[in-house]
Amino acid sequence: MYRCTAPRLYPLALKLKPEQKAADTLLIDTFLHVWTDADRYHPTRSAALDWMVALLYRLADQPPPLPIDEPWPELPPPDDLWPAIHAHIPDDEGDSPGLRWPLIIASLVGVLIGAAICLSLLLELRPAS
Repeated sequence: MYRCTAPRLYPLALKLKPEQKAADTLLIDTFLHVWTDADRYHPTRSAALDWMVALLYRLADQPPPLPIDEPWPELPPPDDLWPAIHAHIPDDEGDSPGLRWPLIIASLVGVLIGAAICLSLLLELRPAS
């Protein structure tokens, strides 16, 4: 998901936060919220990318843009853009000590949400006694 949507979101993050470090933080915060708030997304209300853009604007304390019916411009495949995006992402723990715990917590929350969803589905499929 990151590789497919970051090429669209990162330029917006740079527009909203021209300082690169602030834009990087905004993008990371957006993806952490996407991961932890995925249950709040409703595909009948908006496209996933539009929801992510609105979230990015909200986290930047900016009003979201008005919705338009124009399609997004075509971009090169994510694999072509990945080196440029990856160059802006910290690689090792020394570059991003503040991200370690939020990412661990986000991962654990994701696992717990997944387990709860699986359990609820299993309980619904259980034959009535």
